[in-house]
Amino acid sequence: MSDTTLQYNVKSIRAHGLECKWSRTRHGAPIIIGRKEGIGGGRWYTLDRRLWETAQRVGILEAFDQHCALGEFFYI
Repeated sequence: MSDTTLQYNVKSIRAHGLECKWSRTRHGAPIIIGRKEGIGGGRWYTLDRRLWETAQRVGILEAFDQHCALGEFFYI
């Protein structure tokens, strides 16, 4: 289920079913964070480069599930 029109912006990501918003790192760099009901206890996760590369191949929801699967148990 590759999605070649996937764009790294809040509107596009929300259209694929993730709740997301713009935020900032502790150093002030802008990032997009997302969460999905039922995954990771409602925690927000950074949609980083590795997740985004996976999303280009399998779609944003599958990539999010893969990258955040253990977030409920291991987080900083």
